[in-house]
Amino acid sequence: TFDMDRIEATAKSHGATIRSYEGVDVIANKGSENQTGVAFPEPGIAILGDLATVRGILANLTTRSTLNPELQRQIDMVSPDSDAWFVSLSGGEFLARHFSADADGPMKGGAKSLESVLESRGGIRFGDTVDISFDATTRSPQDATSLSDVVRFGASMAQMQREKDPRAAIVASALDHMNLSTTGNLMHFSLSLAEKDVEHLADSTDHA
Repeated sequence: TFDMDRIEATAKSHGATIRSYEGVDVIANKGSENQTGVAFPEPGIAILGDLATVRGILANLTTRSTLNPELQRQIDMVSPDSDAWFVSLSGGEFLARHFSADADGPMKGGAKSLESVLESRGGIRFGDTVDISFDATTRSPQDATSLSDVVRFGASMAQMQREKDPRAAIVASALDHMNLSTTGNLMHFSLSLAEKDVEHLADSTDHA
């Protein structure tokens, strides 16, 4: 349930603009070269993305369509046990490009592993414990193993920072007990954090 008055007021206070498109208010960040937008076409439904995509979705809402059967199957697998989730049938090239641009040193090699991803899904379940899961289908069992090696290496890098950064210490503790496995060409990753630790991470990020 979204509090539209509060969301729009907060957005305006941060310089966002609000314009109606296809009868729905679209909140857009102001002055950005790559504008993003948020819209709430129905109670309980939010659309977030680049402004052109959000407008395209709103324009197509009146056109009845059916989901790709494989996409629906993936949704059925992740949505029942998650409060927030995503499913993608797109390949990993987009993630690989951004990962390669932001990574340095040994982590740059992880971009190749991301390119092997054919589809992925992930979810978050909130409660006293916050459970996070991610599954990726890759081109081959070897690619799934390579991707898991990248995740394992990234986890070890974060764990090495636990003595230097309190936030890293929280994440490292969760990574100590992460579940990382491969079955054929599927890689599965999951971890859990105490709710109070997630709140501490959010608070420390706000003040960083």
